[in-house]
Amino acid sequence: MLKFSTVVRVLTLITAALAFCSSAQAQSSAEETARELANPNTALASLTFKNIYTAYTGNLPGADGESGFTTLFQPSLPFPLENGAKIIFRPAVPIIIDAPVLMVRG
Repeated sequence: MLKFSTVVRVLTLITAALAFCSSAQAQSSAEETARELANPNTALASLTFKNIYTAYTGNLPGADGESGFTTLFQPSLPFPLENGAKIIFRPAVPIIIDAPVLMVRG
């Protein structure tokens, strides 16, 4: 599991990259921006947070009442190259908020 300080450093780095990438796009209209954000291969950077709730079922004692909650942080950071192509960096960072722990009694 990632330490909180590591997550903060990664988020700071991604925020700085977003500021650099999006400065060239500041002049576009709202409609053009919405159209670009709908395209998965866009030149615009975006930050996506997905919340995932999981309810566990099973025949282990006490397993049927367990649940877990995870937030998935998934930025999209395009970097244009000199030849007009671009490299898109899309890491997925899971942040586990709550997860059941199996307790073995021996």
